[in-house]
Amino acid sequence: MTDGGHHARYLAHLANHTYHLNSRRSDVDGLHTQLQQMKLKLDANPGNPFYDLPSGHHGYIAVAADHAIIAIRGSGEADDWRNNLRFWQVTYGLGGHVHAGFAAAAQGITQAIQVELQRAPALYQNKAVWLTGHSSGGSVAILVAQELAIHDIDVAGIYTFGAPKVGDAIYARAYPLRAKVHAFATLGDLVPFLPPAWFARVGWRLQRQRYTHITSPHLLVGKTLSVRAALAHFQHERAGILEKIVGALIDFSPHSLAAAYIPNLK
Repeated sequence: MTDGGHHARYLAHLANHTYHLNSRRSDVDGLHTQLQQMKLKLDANPGNPFYDLPSGHHGYIAVAADHAIIAIRGSGEADDWRNNLRFWQVTYGLGGHVHAGFAAAAQGITQAIQVELQRAPALYQNKAVWLTGHSSGGSVAILVAQELAIHDIDVAGIYTFGAPKVGDAIYARAYPLRAKVHAFATLGDLVPFLPPAWFARVGWRLQRQRYTHITSPHLLVGKTLSVRAALAHFQHERAGILEKIVGALIDFSPHSLAAAYIPNLK
């Protein structure tokens, strides 16, 4: 992989390519084309790309000569949004509490990733593993990285773009890969401020639950809106009309990878 600031832009593009994946109308051919242009290989089989249907989060594993990329898609379907709303906290890992929906998605995705890595060890072994994800895909990537590290998979780094907070302050402090997390947010994107503080029942009383980032996101300032990106979304032949409308709204907003994040990454 290239060095320095090119890491972020490279991984942002790979996070963006996850939106070729959909439970019903995945464009795997389009994903292949994009990855080939970046000199990456997708060893397509029933386990790659991977689909965690209960949570609605999907992704793929691509390989180059010296590294492997695990890219996890953000919200784009009804199941994703329902999973995002499961923002009560559950105990997780080495300490603290995390978003219940993200935890469920991470557990399902980690199992799928492990199956794929074990299926073709010669393809993946001795390669640095990087994780990337946009929006909730970035939050899930943080949890997946921890799960992989527990299973002795060496994670080189995690790059997130417009990701919501994952857990509480105790979890953020205890997170074992904290130095390897590189988070980015664009000016005007509200998603990194989520989830909001809330109240949860603990025994017989209500307790306020708060979220905090593992590491403060790097703020990107510059181009944040794009009509062109929004209109281009309607050209996706395999997407349904509701998916096109929602996608266009996201692609127009400061939350868009194509319109707001990638142009501002130097």
